[in-house]
Amino acid sequence: INPANINLLHMDQGRQLYALWEAGSALQVSPDTLESQGFKVWSPETSGAPFSAHPRTAPDGTAWNFGYLPGTGKLLIYQIAPNGQLQRQTVLDVPNADMVHDFAITERHLIFLLQPLKFERTAAPLPHLLAGMAWNAQAPMLACVVAMADWRSVLIELPNSGVFHLGNAHERGDQIHLAYVHHPDILSTLRSFDVSPGAPHPDEIGTVWTELDLHLKSRRAVVRRTDLTHVEFPRFDPRRVGLNQQLTVMLQRGQTLVGSQVFGFNTVLTHDGEHTQRHDYGPGWLAEEHIYVPHPTLTHEKAGWVLGTAYHWPTEKTTLSVFNAGQISAGPVAQVPLPYGLPLGLHGQFVPA
Repeated sequence: INPANINLLHMDQGRQLYALWEAGSALQVSPDTLESQGFKVWSPETSGAPFSAHPRTAPDGTAWNFGYLPGTGKLLIYQIAPNGQLQRQTVLDVPNADMVHDFAITERHLIFLLQPLKFERTAAPLPHLLAGMAWNAQAPMLACVVAMADWRSVLIELPNSGVFHLGNAHERGDQIHLAYVHHPDILSTLRSFDVSPGAPHPDEIGTVWTELDLHLKSRRAVVRRTDLTHVEFPRFDPRRVGLNQQLTVMLQRGQTLVGSQVFGFNTVLTHDGEHTQRHDYGPGWLAEEHIYVPHPTLTHEKAGWVLGTAYHWPTEKTTLSVFNAGQISAGPVAQVPLPYGLPLGLHGQFVPA
């Protein structure tokens, strides 16, 4: 079953819209009516193949994406032209490819952080994919850097880590700089998505915003864990994908959620490398992923906006908030309270009218 409920990809100046799921093909939908138009077949060889929920669209409009196949050690790579036509595809043999949720790109490379999470095939049917996953706390995470030009790859060992989401990446000569959300125990995080009544949830998720420099020639890495903890869902200016950028938007689990047995986040923050600004929604609120919306004419990142929804569980209603990207701590500049609550979701995108 493919619910196509994790993310969205719009291409061809908004004329093509795809709803994405982690382990299945992209579902094409009408941008005007949202009517299903069937699962996208990029090529005969990839009919029914996975198309991840975290594509990266370069500034020239080219979309890069991948699909992973648990238990095979293979990654499927897609390069798609701005008009939505497949340009190239390949299959790479890589270690630790049993759950690859996200990746990053630069002007010349694709970067995958491959965590030591192994899927073991069994003769008996599994109730769900997680039941077949095993975590190796002694094994390193691997950075796999793939050249866009010829698909050649380099593997660099990193400290043991789990990972869901990466921030942006860019090149500095022979170095690649990127950041990601470090998870000390990815399986515990995955189990926290069980939202059934009475399901236990940790008060602290233990995540750390982590910066990484990859030296390609020497195949070594420099890892710096920052003081931004209990964070997730990094977003940034989509015009700067693969380029140097300053402002990152994230969610954080604030103190008012500690002891609540509620899984999630209630604070939105921006981080520019030196300074952090926050807005805490307060008790009773769950903030969903907040996205960065560029200013239509100004290129400075702090001139844009941050847009996101938050659910207030005492009243069971959702509010949409808009912040000035450079002044998150000043609070929303506009809010739209809805007369109902929206189901909690995962990722969102902003598409200009």
